[in-house]
Amino acid sequence: MLATLVVAGLVAGAIYALVGLGLVIIYRTSQVVNFAQGDVSTLLTFVGFTLMTQWGLPYLAAFALTLLAAFVFGAILERTVMRPVASRSPIVAVGVTLGIALILNGTSSWLWGTQVQSFPAPTAAAGISVGGMTVSGANLAILGVLVLSIALLVILFRHTRIGISMRATSEDAAAAELMGIDVRAMAGLSWGMAAVLGATAGMLVSPAITLTPNQLDLVVIRSFAAVVVGGFTSTLGAVVGGLFIGVVESVVAGYAPADLTNVAMFAIVLVVLVFRPQGLLAGEETRKGLL
Repeated sequence: MLATLVVAGLVAGAIYALVGLGLVIIYRTSQVVNFAQGDVSTLLTFVGFTLMTQWGLPYLAAFALTLLAAFVFGAILERTVMRPVASRSPIVAVGVTLGIALILNGTSSWLWGTQVQSFPAPTAAAGISVGGMTVSGANLAILGVLVLSIALLVILFRHTRIGISMRATSEDAAAAELMGIDVRAMAGLSWGMAAVLGATAGMLVSPAITLTPNQLDLVVIRSFAAVVVGGFTSTLGAVVGGLFIGVVESVVAGYAPADLTNVAMFAIVLVVLVFRPQGLLAGEETRKGLL
């Protein structure tokens, strides 16, 4: 039973990690805690849902088009809404993200309604059996996408000019600007990438939790917890924190009353905030940039 719970926790943790990566990328390049991440993800998931159910596109085609739309939407959001307040107090920027969240939530409810929708699964494959434990094709897809996302981010940040520019911006925006890097463009890229990661998480998790305008609220709360545990400045921490929170949640739910799940999760967050407020892995990337 424990092995089954751990695998289920890793699958949930992979979703938290994808959302958490978006939070960290925006924070490192813009110094903004993005409270709109969940509602951006939900809106874009509804876009993918529409492409499949009303336009008749297969899952992969709808997935690809949704990610393209996500990048454009995130970049436009940064350019039109966040950039004008970039020079103001961080509290102002956080307030703006909360406003964006409310607007997008209302938009999703208005366009698609509040009724529960059934989201198509990414694959109908039966999955694999290991030691009498079956891992579904959908869960394998979630874990595979997390691994692929990490690999692509490593390649981007370590082996491309754009990625190196984003790393420089995350380390010292003023110095990066003196070197000729367009730090505003880097911020736009980070918002676009975060929207892509959020849309990916939304489309992967929706078949399991159904689709509503508020579907990702709990996911985002757990993703914030994961980022706090791992460190808001650490992409590695977002991944490790997400997987850790997912496993803790699953194991506690399997052996204790469900009400204790949040108690255990936030107790861990509280301990980290008291004894290591920068996060468990924040120091690991001091000299390595984003990844």
